[in-house]
Amino acid sequence: MAYPDDFIPEIWSTSILDNLKKALVLPNIVDLRYAGDIANVGDTVRIQGPSQLTAATYTDGVTTVAYGAPTSTTRSLVIDQDYYVSFSVDDLDEVQSNVDLLTLYTRETAYALAKQIDTSIGAEYANAGLAAVTVTLASTDVYDAVVDARTNLENADNAGDYFIVVNPAMYGAMLKNTKFVSAEGDGAVLRRTGTVGTIAGMQVYVSNNLTTITGTTYGLYGSFTAVAHARQLLGQPEAIRLESSFKTGIRARMAWGNKVVDGNRLGTFEIA
Repeated sequence: MAYPDDFIPEIWSTSILDNLKKALVLPNIVDLRYAGDIANVGDTVRIQGPSQLTAATYTDGVTTVAYGAPTSTTRSLVIDQDYYVSFSVDDLDEVQSNVDLLTLYTRETAYALAKQIDTSIGAEYANAGLAAVTVTLASTDVYDAVVDARTNLENADNAGDYFIVVNPAMYGAMLKNTKFVSAEGDGAVLRRTGTVGTIAGMQVYVSNNLTTITGTTYGLYGSFTAVAHARQLLGQPEAIRLESSFKTGIRARMAWGNKVVDGNRLGTFEIA
């Protein structure tokens, strides 16, 4: 039976991070440019943004050009989420030498962390600035709901690539909607694979980790620059000998934070 001295943290760390990327859904919609150098919980990432500029009319030989003094805005992304995963194993050597077993343990560790990360990003619906799109699955045309979301984004002067994140129930409604599913072309592929992909210029993601309150699930729609996210595995995974048993305990800790950079780039679906 192996002891903590035989633990290889680099193997566990790499495997956890690799599996974490595979398990995460909502971090696909966030902006990771502001990751910064995170060392611990409580660290702050400063997000700089320019002020809005305006154009003025010009008449040759008449207009005196005036130069305004733009000011930058600073928002703080605080690393305020702190979670750990721990478990015990009887034989550390067996786990580390068995590729399938190591993958199983690190995949489960990554999934537990990913669920919390996804849930925290989903909770940012509360900071959305765009109008909510109500989706009553029994009666709402979900295609119209997606188009309404895109319209809200463009009415707020957004441009570029957009996303939506919905729960499995709304995703299922999409698969049943004839505006999404046709007998040929892309619709035929959708029927075979169940993959919606991009709809009305909106990249579709599905998550079970969206916030649900009293029967209403809060989906998200917006620009990929709406939410900033930064995370860090704190140190290396550790192994300790458990005093109360003949086992080795393994633990890993991760911290992260989210920040809605601009509420006018983010809206919600109220799905019921």
